[in-house]
Amino acid sequence: FTAGVANARNHLQDIAGLRIICYFVEDIYNLTAALKKQSDLVIIKEKDYIRNAKPNGYRSYHIVLGIPVYFLDTMEYFPVEVQLRTMAMDFWASLEHKIAYKFEGNAPENLLKELKACADMVDMLDAKMFSLNEAIMKISEDEKAVFTDASGSTTMDGILCMTQTSKTDLWFGHYYWLLAACVLAILCIYAAILMRKSKSGKKSATINFIRSINRYEFLIHQLE
Repeated sequence: FTAGVANARNHLQDIAGLRIICYFVEDIYNLTAALKKQSDLVIIKEKDYIRNAKPNGYRSYHIVLGIPVYFLDTMEYFPVEVQLRTMAMDFWASLEHKIAYKFEGNAPENLLKELKACADMVDMLDAKMFSLNEAIMKISEDEKAVFTDASGSTTMDGILCMTQTSKTDLWFGHYYWLLAACVLAILCIYAAILMRKSKSGKKSATINFIRSINRYEFLIHQLE
């Protein structure tokens, strides 16, 4: 083809590209489904190399989207290739790409076999990590499950049925101890000042501090 805008638009499928790295294979299919629901995008081509891996073990999901580009008096779709992989797939693909360039496409047969074996292990790793994630999610859901007692009433983790009164008591209790800590800190500062300024020395300062403690205890009893 000759160089030109028309040939670039008609024949190049990767004028722009985007690679999305996901945690799990399920995330890839969820994102692909979301892209297909976009009313302003056009699906030009897609290939699922996850369910149908390449002979060398390469796995990824490729989808070419038509992205609307608006001009002064018209709109045209330009192709953008989106590749979706898991982190394990991307690690393998990066290494394979490096080897392919190093040997200019003529890598030794033993290396190709090792790469294919690694690709199979990556596939197993993805499946295992997804299984572990499902187990973790199941445990989390069980911990947040709704428990039903013999009378038929329900609670969420045993605390969501707390009455407004108990919430108020809990709120007051937190601020009660915060107030107590602040008063105690003020008394300690007050005692230090008395130690320095009292003409009678430490004995007089101690007496004044004890009197302050007695007032503080009286305040606590009043709050209780």
